[in-house]
Amino acid sequence: MRSMTGYGRGEAARDGFKFTVELNSINRKQSDISINIARELVELEPRIRDEINAHLSRGRVVVVVAFHRSSAKAEEQVGLDVALAKAWYRAIQKLQREMKLGYNKAAKIIERMEREGIVGPANGVKPRQVLIRPAGEVSPVPNV
Repeated sequence: MRSMTGYGRGEAARDGFKFTVELNSINRKQSDISINIARELVELEPRIRDEINAHLSRGRVVVVVAFHRSSAKAEEQVGLDVALAKAWYRAIQKLQREMKLGYNKAAKIIERMEREGIVGPANGVKPRQVLIRPAGEVSPVPNV
C-alpha cells in the first residue's frame, strides 16, 4: 500500500491481560510514524515500526498501544516483604543520622522509593503501604 487515510482500533484479551491498539493515518508525501506505547511494552516499538514500514511507504501514522492487567493478575505481580521494607527503613534512618541529612533529603529518598515501587503513596498520617516489585527488579538493601 502506498498511502492511506483512516482509523482502526482493535482489542485482545487473554490470561488476565488486555491490549488495545489504535491506528490513525493521514495521507502525506513522506513517511512519519508516531508510536505511543505503554512503558511495559516499550521494547516492542522497533518491531511495530518495522511492521508498519513493511506495509506503508508514506503517510503520517499515529499508533497508540495500551496495556491493561486485571486486578487479580496485578496482585500476583506485587509481593509484600516486610523484612526487606524494614531493612530499607533502617538503612535510610542510618543514612540520615550518619550523613546528618535533614527532612528534605530524607523526603527525597522516600519519594524515590515511591517511584521505584518500594512504598505506596502517602495516605495522610497513616503509614505508607510497603510494596515490593517482582524478584530481580529491586536492588538489594545494604545490611544495617
